[in-house]
Amino acid sequence: MAAITLIVAIVAGLVLLLVEAGDREGGVQFSNAVVVTGFSDVVPPNGQLCSGPIARIDSFERVRFSLGTRATDPSRVAAPRLLVRVLAADGSVVAGPAVARLTAADVARDYADARVPKVPAGSPIRVCVTNASSARVLLWSGIANALRAGRTTIGTTVAPATPELLFYQDPTPSVLARVPAMFRRAAIWHPDWLGTWSIWALAAVLALGVPALLAFALLRSPDEDDGADAAAGDGRDDDPQERWRRFQAEVEPALAATPRVHRFAAVPLVGDAQLSPTSLTVGIVGGGAAVATTRAALEQSTRAPAVLDGAELDALLREATTEHVLLLAAGDTLAPVAVERFGQALTLAPDARVVTSDHDTVDRAGRRGDPRVFPGPSPDLLLARDLAGAAVCVRRDDALAALAVAPLEPDAWQYDLVVRLAGADGAGHAHVPLLLVHRGERAAPRAVAQRRVVERELAVRGGTDGVRVEEPAPGRRRIRRTLERHPSVEAIVLFRDKPELLRRCVTSLLDRSTYGRLTVRLVDNGSVEPATAALVEELTRDSRVVAMADPRPFNFAALNNAAVAASEAEVVVFLNNDTEVRTPDWVEQLLEEALRPEVGAVAPLLLFADGTVQHAGAALGLHGYAGHPFAGLAPEQQTPFGSATDGVRNWLAVTAACLMIERTKLDAVGGFDETFVVAGNDVDLCLRLTAAGLRSLCVPHVRLLHDESQSRGTHVDPGDFARSEERYGAFRTVGDPFYNPQLTLRDASCRLRAPGE
Repeated sequence: MAAITLIVAIVAGLVLLLVEAGDREGGVQFSNAVVVTGFSDVVPPNGQLCSGPIARIDSFERVRFSLGTRATDPSRVAAPRLLVRVLAADGSVVAGPAVARLTAADVARDYADARVPKVPAGSPIRVCVTNASSARVLLWSGIANALRAGRTTIGTTVAPATPELLFYQDPTPSVLARVPAMFRRAAIWHPDWLGTWSIWALAAVLALGVPALLAFALLRSPDEDDGADAAAGDGRDDDPQERWRRFQAEVEPALAATPRVHRFAAVPLVGDAQLSPTSLTVGIVGGGAAVATTRAALEQSTRAPAVLDGAELDALLREATTEHVLLLAAGDTLAPVAVERFGQALTLAPDARVVTSDHDTVDRAGRRGDPRVFPGPSPDLLLARDLAGAAVCVRRDDALAALAVAPLEPDAWQYDLVVRLAGADGAGHAHVPLLLVHRGERAAPRAVAQRRVVERELAVRGGTDGVRVEEPAPGRRRIRRTLERHPSVEAIVLFRDKPELLRRCVTSLLDRSTYGRLTVRLVDNGSVEPATAALVEELTRDSRVVAMADPRPFNFAALNNAAVAASEAEVVVFLNNDTEVRTPDWVEQLLEEALRPEVGAVAPLLLFADGTVQHAGAALGLHGYAGHPFAGLAPEQQTPFGSATDGVRNWLAVTAACLMIERTKLDAVGGFDETFVVAGNDVDLCLRLTAAGLRSLCVPHVRLLHDESQSRGTHVDPGDFARSEERYGAFRTVGDPFYNPQLTLRDASCRLRAPGE
């Protein structure tokens, strides 16, 4: 009966809403109207929503956005960043953009402010909001806060001082697709609000629907309720501790059920759960009572291995009778499935000399915490931070051969083994992306010992004249290389009008860059504003700047390819016009990496104006296609995946918003693919470089500001998605070897995956 009452109430209310919506225009909403019942629009990354038309506005100061923070909304954690623009009737920008950002500090509210510059009096406008963050948000409404002397006119009626605007997708393509927009239009501002159908409809829904909902909820069984909450993603995992608990209970068992191995720059290898594992011996390094703890955990193992223990690692290796030995410190424990998964990894990757995994810690009460998940084999990042984890599985003979060259660093023996056996190209390394080891409460490897490991390894590899190891932060290292040559470098900047952005970009290039052989090529893609022409004339008076016109329909790949063809530089930098140099010797630092024969594309750390990360590399599969891990976080913010500033990171791709590459390497792979119009071309280029044996790197020590999507907006050609799906291939579906399947793909927070993902 309660369900029938609820259905009748909702149907009656919606019919009334549709009647009221029939001849309305736009999406202007009266404060406290129907939107409070839950109508909202999901705004995906780079998506845009606009209000309905506002016929007249004398002044405009602020838009305040209410961002949904209910159960289905991840925005509270994702810290969304929205760009606000005021558009004229012809689509031109009247004011803005301004930034509205909800940060982690805003836990007591669910709105963000964006002050928009004063709008010319009497201008008919729309207010448009672009989601510039890497996670979807639920946009509910905004408040146009007129100044005391101002007046806002909606249709023919003067609105209150703070009329509320409702944002939605419009126009919609079909009658059926128009229904949600009609619901929203039913909430249009009306001077006689007590007499509107909207309010009566809302009253009917509340009067009949709420009691029915309460009765319906009481009649539901606990099991049904729990299942619905889980299916909806009820937000319980917004609390990190709750998310960690649910990860262990629901996500980890599902991931651990299948053997999986990551190799350098290759599609992850996934095997059947019944795959036969390679035999191995577990070697417990150390002595005392801690050995008993490690041995006791092995009694729960799904595969019973041979077990050895002792204080001398080389003696353990010689005593082992299997080809492979899994080494861990006394006091650390293995997950029940660890021996089996390490053995299956060796079956999938029989040429690997060393296999690593992820780990967490366990306290004296047996509680797990502090999960650490790593990318797949990353030879550049490995030298910058410890990716060895808490246990290493080595090929016995290779490990003994390494020990014959020099003894291991006792305070960093696991890291030492991985660095020696992985190889300069990472080919000897395989990684199992599962939390297979639980570290006991013991001291972490000493940073000074790890630095000695890196310095010795670089000396063994040879050709290290002019190479030195620096420590920008405790436990973090950076390999610096003296430039043996100083090639000509040209920054290619595409633009169409936006003279204020172009001036900032080029001025920062000319005035802040310290590299002596840097030139700038400006590519004008159809500018029409007199101010732009005047600026270009001014900028080209500098001998380092050259301008060319290319008014064809916008195609990022084709425009850049044409600019490269016109350039004589040995190294090119593709640079967005909405960037600004922050690190004066950015060219020199990027050249240190770009001139290495094994490196293709190199990019810096790009930051939003508020100092949070915009780009630190790209992971395929994130957001369904590709995304930027760490986007929206502070550069040093720690996650289970580390931070954006851990060191020079290997990626499958980096962004072309600022991408340096040697001309010969670019030509060797054919430049950008011009079938990509707007998006995906940089990822495609980097994948072809990867296939040619060239790495893509992000150098976080170099920083530029990037006002994402300020120059061209957020529109993406639909064909770009189809081409991206084709070119990204199994990296998009099976996984990115430089990411980790235990991390969420829904946003860029690098937090653990939630149930249902």
